[in-house]
Amino acid sequence: MGIYKRLITALASHASSVTSSSSSSLRAREPWTVFRRGMREVYMSQAALDAAAERRARKRKLRVDPPMSALQRNRYGPPKPHDPNLPEPINVLVGDRLSLHNRLQALSRSGKLDDALVAARQAQYSRIRPTIFTYNSLLGHLHRAAKYEHVFNLFAFMRQAGVIPNVVTYNIVLGSHAELLDMEKSFAMLQMIYDAKMSPSNVTFSHLMRAHFRLEKYEDVMRLFREMLEKCYGADPPTYANTIEGFVKGGAMDQATELYMEMRKRGSIFSEPVFCNLIKGYIAAGRTQEALDVFEFVPEKVERTALSGNAVIEGFCNAGRIQDALDFFEKLGEKDLKRDALSIALLMDYYIEQEGNLQEAEKIFRSAGLVF
Repeated sequence: MGIYKRLITALASHASSVTSSSSSSLRAREPWTVFRRGMREVYMSQAALDAAAERRARKRKLRVDPPMSALQRNRYGPPKPHDPNLPEPINVLVGDRLSLHNRLQALSRSGKLDDALVAARQAQYSRIRPTIFTYNSLLGHLHRAAKYEHVFNLFAFMRQAGVIPNVVTYNIVLGSHAELLDMEKSFAMLQMIYDAKMSPSNVTFSHLMRAHFRLEKYEDVMRLFREMLEKCYGADPPTYANTIEGFVKGGAMDQATELYMEMRKRGSIFSEPVFCNLIKGYIAAGRTQEALDVFEFVPEKVERTALSGNAVIEGFCNAGRIQDALDFFEKLGEKDLKRDALSIALLMDYYIEQEGNLQEAEKIFRSAGLVF
């Protein structure tokens, strides 16, 4: 029995010496860090330390942080109230004020403008006041009904009540003065827009230019158009079309050509009605070649319809040049350009109204079956 005990003790001491030597050799090969946990020493390699650091970083990243609003709740004061010197924003049109707006809209659309005006004036001094958008709606209905004095009276009431207008309000009042050709007050409204630190729109200058067309002051129209390009950063295609149409109707083809060439140099975007107005004006002025040049110039990016071709045909018919109209109609078919029923109707109208020749009109009508 004693022999066995001595043998077991010898084997155990040998195993412990082997383990200690292997661990010491392992520690010699790799960098180790010693930590004490109670009475024990813990050895950790650099790889284990890096893995532990990565786990801690991942836990911090996954931790739910409090919302930023909770951290900044008391950093700033309450929100600033709306500046009373500026027009109301669109978000005021809610709740009871929206209901009032809809009620006044319904009265205006049903033709009860007087009742709508009375209700608006009464509501201004009540708990639920109309918004500037409600007033603009009433002003627009009055303007379209040509009740210009009511427009001026309501605008004066708004200013007396402390309602701050926006650019739409000024445009409606300016347009009413322009319809009455009161240019002094129209320009006074334009100055009010500038004084209010607002930017005029294309509608503002369209009202002014339309009044100057009626007064046949074409140089002033060009001046206003250039001012519009400067203040409004350009013009839209309908504004171009209406301006050139005004020059054409007034026979001011030089100004129309000048505006057209200026816009081409600027690379402005045109619509087909712009070219149609120019074509009609050139043909009426006897400048046929320029009209055909404009027709040929219509760029590919403008969606070409039968409108421009019909403008040439109509121009020839109005000038009494029916043969040129027929030749151009045939040329459209040869070039595979669009023709429609209006093209036929223009030719028929000339024979019926200008010459009273029903046979030729009937011949044109029968040829329509071959065209379409």
